[in-house]
Amino acid sequence: MKRLIVSLLTVSSLLFFFNSCKENCSLEFLKVDHTKVLRSPLANDTTKGYCKVDIQFLYPIAGVEDSVLKKIQHTLLLFAFDTTSVDLNPKASVNDFVQKRFDEYTLLINQTDSNTVLLLNNQEWILNTLILFNDMGILSYEINKYERIGRDIRKNITQYLVFDLKTGKKLSERDIFEDGYEAKVTDLLKKQIMLDNGFESEEQMINNGYFFAMNIVPNHNFNVTENGISYVFNPDEIAVYSMGQTEVLIPFNKLKSCLKKDSPIEELLKK
Repeated sequence: MKRLIVSLLTVSSLLFFFNSCKENCSLEFLKVDHTKVLRSPLANDTTKGYCKVDIQFLYPIAGVEDSVLKKIQHTLLLFAFDTTSVDLNPKASVNDFVQKRFDEYTLLINQTDSNTVLLLNNQEWILNTLILFNDMGILSYEINKYERIGRDIRKNITQYLVFDLKTGKKLSERDIFEDGYEAKVTDLLKKQIMLDNGFESEEQMINNGYFFAMNIVPNHNFNVTENGISYVFNPDEIAVYSMGQTEVLIPFNKLKSCLKKDSPIEELLKK
């Protein structure tokens, strides 16, 4: 059964997200909620042989000038759906993504005989999005992707995106930190992980599952809120897969020495 819902967030929802947002950064969002399942005609068992796509995608529709809005929309579409077409609007991009997944699955069915085990492997493509922060000219946005074909999990990641709402630019670490920030932030990340988990040394951290500690570096996957800057490390990035994601929040008071003056997040530092 197909379910496609496009709804404007209610006033109460907007207040929940943006209760302290100033006039120059108040955004309105639409949500595309699209769930659809395509079943293989060769599978008698309804728990096998299907392709499921489940998408909950939030995108801004108003609140800043049109050129800035379109820039943010296109960046969100690029990261959410890997689309290179700037002509597709958000709803069309969702439909295009779903259709491609079903076309691929249909091709598999047509090219595979009914005795092939691969045919009965289920496919799942799940994407959801969250608004983490929208205030003082900054939007922090989260994309979660889960992709599974049979027993093979192809993707299980969180991607953070931070935007300057005055320009629509996706902010990088170099927009926020002073030159030479890498070593300082790396040290802060390691110390914060040890503090959060009660580890007394880096060796103890490694012995407790953080086998890839050499990858604990600024990885460009961060968000900004009034509390500080959070980094996320996806499964297998710095720790064994069974430990899942590691999120590390570094408070602004620990970052003062490496934050750039006059950066787009300067107003947050004054709070």
